[in-house]
Amino acid sequence: MQKKLQDLLLEMLNAEDGKEIEVTGDEDLLKKFKLLLLSLNQEIIVEEKNRIVYRKRA
Repeated sequence: MQKKLQDLLLEMLNAEDGKEIEVTGDEDLLKKFKLLLLSLNQEIIVEEKNRIVYRKRA
């Protein structure tokens, strides 16, 4: 099942602070999610075409 942007955002909001989270999906979805992460001041550790790893900040 393909994750939606809403699912990725809920996963991020429910994660513990400091936890590293890996997200995979299509390139368009991850571009949108990256913008959300940056606007919410989250730390992006790895960014690839179909993968993002980020650390949740408070």
